[in-house]
Amino acid sequence: GSSYQLNDVLELRVGITADESPIPSRTLGPSIPGADLLVLGVGVGYSWKDFILDVGYMAIIYKSRSVLNGTLEANQLNPIAPGRDRYKIFQNFVSIHLQYRF
Repeated sequence: GSSYQLNDVLELRVGITADESPIPSRTLGPSIPGADLLVLGVGVGYSWKDFILDVGYMAIIYKSRSVLNGTLEANQLNPIAPGRDRYKIFQNFVSIHLQYRF
């Protein structure tokens, strides 16, 4: 990530992260549906007198994954269990922070 002080009152921020999942497909399940992901973040900070306002946005984009194990597969003993599943996850985060210095 990086930040850039545009002027006396405004600071711009940007960041990017890539993370590989440690969960192999043979143990992937709905309780921990981990996947490789990409995180993109932007933010802005504004200073006015003794106040500082920070606003940020972060998008987390997960790579689609499929269950390759038989843990949750429908079978003769449990015919109502789901079949092979595919996980698609996308998350959005917005943050607002107000600070007062005294």
